[in-house]
Amino acid sequence: MEFLLEGIKAITWQQIVMYIVGAILIFLAIKKDLEPALLLPMGFGAILVNLPLSGVIDQKDVPGAIQWLFEVGIEASEIFPFLSMFCNLSKTNLSSLSDKLLSLFLSKKSKSNSKFLFVRFNSS
Repeated sequence: MEFLLEGIKAITWQQIVMYIVGAILIFLAIKKDLEPALLLPMGFGAILVNLPLSGVIDQKDVPGAIQWLFEVGIEASEIFPFLSMFCNLSKTNLSSLSDKLLSLFLSKKSKSNSKFLFVRFNSS
């Protein structure tokens, strides 16, 4: 019980602000359905790394798990940002954007009576 009270006493106002930011991101992801693949992990991450004395990041000369992942995946090889964007973009359906761009391109090209091949990529 003493460890729990020590953790609660260690909370700063900056961590409370980050808890609120994390909760807003989770709310937007779940209730408003605004890019849940991006906002949900960001919200949980904002809350997780701001837990006091949790061992998630380096605290009191004890290496944390997320600090180790940062050193290995971002500082050493820079692979995690690439993997994160690759995974999120592979789940995103961009067909409506490509349809708009192609229709804009087609309308301008149709005035000059030129013929070309129309290819549409659908994600299943």
